[in-house]
Amino acid sequence: KQYENILHGTKGNQRNERNVFGRVISSKLIKPSVPGKSIYLTIDKRLQEVAENALGAKAGAVVAIDPNNGEVLALVSKPGYDPNQFVSGISVQQFKQLQLNKGRPLYPRALKGVFAPGSTIKPFYALGALYYDLTNEKRMFSCGGTFRIPGARHTWHDWKRGGHGTLNLAKAVRRSCDIYFYDLSAKMKIDRISEFLTLFGFGQRTGIDMPRERVGVLPSRAYKIKQHKGKPRTPNMSNLQWRQYKALVRQRQKWYRGDTISVGIGQGLFNSTPMQLASATATMANRGKLVIPYLLRAVRPSGSKDLYYLTPEVENSAIPEYKIDKKLLTEIKRRRKVLSTIKPEHWDYVHQAMVDVVHAPGGTARRLIPLAKKEFEFAGKTGTAQVVKIKKGDHWSKKKVPEHLKDNALFVVFAPADKPKIAVAVIVINGGHGGAAAAPIAGKLIRTYMNILNKQNKPAGEKKSNDTLLTGETPDPSTLTVKNLLKRPVVNSKVLQPRATNSLRISNPKINKTKKPGLKTRPPIQPAITSSNTPNTTVITNTPSSVNIVSPTTPSNIQDATNIKKTAIRRKKAQKSRVMTRARARARLREIELEKKQQKQKEKQKKNDEIRIIETPKPR
Repeated sequence: KQYENILHGTKGNQRNERNVFGRVISSKLIKPSVPGKSIYLTIDKRLQEVAENALGAKAGAVVAIDPNNGEVLALVSKPGYDPNQFVSGISVQQFKQLQLNKGRPLYPRALKGVFAPGSTIKPFYALGALYYDLTNEKRMFSCGGTFRIPGARHTWHDWKRGGHGTLNLAKAVRRSCDIYFYDLSAKMKIDRISEFLTLFGFGQRTGIDMPRERVGVLPSRAYKIKQHKGKPRTPNMSNLQWRQYKALVRQRQKWYRGDTISVGIGQGLFNSTPMQLASATATMANRGKLVIPYLLRAVRPSGSKDLYYLTPEVENSAIPEYKIDKKLLTEIKRRRKVLSTIKPEHWDYVHQAMVDVVHAPGGTARRLIPLAKKEFEFAGKTGTAQVVKIKKGDHWSKKKVPEHLKDNALFVVFAPADKPKIAVAVIVINGGHGGAAAAPIAGKLIRTYMNILNKQNKPAGEKKSNDTLLTGETPDPSTLTVKNLLKRPVVNSKVLQPRATNSLRISNPKINKTKKPGLKTRPPIQPAITSSNTPNTTVITNTPSSVNIVSPTTPSNIQDATNIKKTAIRRKKAQKSRVMTRARARARLREIELEKKQQKQKEKQKKNDEIRIIETPKPR
């Protein structure tokens, strides 16, 4: 929808003259039509499929960004719908089904869905506390499982009953200690929290080239005043009623210390979109180098081979449809300038804390370790956000909670931790714990992307498993099959070590099965054993000690192998034909029995009709 004008092109006009029979006599081109341009997106099809399959039937969203340039690699929202229905025109009934569906498949959750970020916000709080010098790496804190503001009655609890004991900032991030961040947010206060999180794009537009992006809610004093403006006075209100109403509005507009505590663990009034979480994670991975996410990669005019690549943050003359708000661009530049003042050791400390979430004992996302395979490290943070308020004294059983009231599961991650190439944000609606529901989805996505990058960076002459034998390689006997021999010639001769059975089997295993007596069978074809130095000859010496292979192009042993393969195919077809013949015979017998039965019924009916005719008395 954003680039509809690029794809459609412009219409043309042509005047046709027809005779009385409707045939065109002459035509005149008034205005030539201009074909639409082709667009290339940054979405990686393989990552998109992995993300959709990993989410399965669960509702949620997945966003993957390249932190180096802002390319959106995957953008998934579920439940979804088939966009091909709208190509040729969707029926009214089908569209109404999509509209009335409780899962809201038409709602793009990745861009417009607002959810409490939960504990995924804690690394940003940790960095902010270090930036404002409210804590340091060595400060120890005792978590007893409860937190109370001096002079307040309400008690806030940790997710772990009994607390986490004594810990520092890094350990609090790793174990996701709520009590530590209750205390930290009370010290930072809402003004500093709002100021610092704005630098990472919370409560702001990311600038992605998609229409009507939502900004979420970053709580602040100004936000609460705006939310509770109140209504104008009505004529039937007395002076006393008006004063009472104004006092109530002022009470609602006031920011309380308890509001800050809930915001300190990413809940309460705090809301963000999956796109904002992914963009903020990419900024964290880049150590403050904020990038603008975008979907349009390049444009190619019709009939041309030239590609015009998009340059974000710049007005592209070849792509005038790409526009970015100048006010937003100025704000992004301001944020980058402030983020550049954060000390490098603070970035290192928080990055290591996020690595410990996955790779250190006690981390909340330890189940991702097998996906890393000791090749790289994940740096992430899990999150679990409530969707319903639990009153004091209520006891909830996880097994008895209805599905639509279960916690939302979140996970943000970037990898590799030392040189980030991908940043991912995942939310599974009513998924439960972030480490159990959301983290495996992000892990599969990153594992797939790293495999893609490794294949792209693989040297051209490197050996591939189960592929054609390459020049100068020692082939593995287990992969030496008829299919591999027939694919490409082998240039250099190599000596292969035989298997434990002292033989190299290149025939189809189905050929050596025992045949029934009476059937005609061909004698087994032995490999040709020849000796020649000509380049167009293949020598296969089948001995218990070695197998020599030299330059096959059109040799006799390849012919024999081909004959073996053809024989196997012929026998398979013959067997299939016999099975079909038996099936047809059985079907024919059933048809004959049915015809006989029908014939008997007709004869019986005929006799009954004759009896009725005889018994009928003649009229007088």
